[in-house]
Amino acid sequence: MEEEFVLIPAGSFRMGSKRYRDEFPHNVELTHSFYMQSTVVTQKQWKELMGNAPSHFKGDSLPVETVSWYEACAYANALSLKEGSLLQSLQRLVH
Repeated sequence: MEEEFVLIPAGSFRMGSKRYRDEFPHNVELTHSFYMQSTVVTQKQWKELMGNAPSHFKGDSLPVETVSWYEACAYANALSLKEGSLLQSLQRLVH
């Protein structure tokens, strides 16, 4: 499975729910557009980029599971470095 991405455009939207005590409707503003993978990250994709296979249920086409938020961020950063987009984003912030 190839990585497929969709553009999430800059803009504002309302999110949240009144159904839960710790959640409430609020406005969110995205100041920069970004791309988000539209499919799950497969174990094959993770292993090719990160060099390990952390999932409990094994299979190249299965989604990655049992990773922490920090590990997911490390994957996203590694993918951005591979594609060159992280450096472009950092340069935009500095200038």
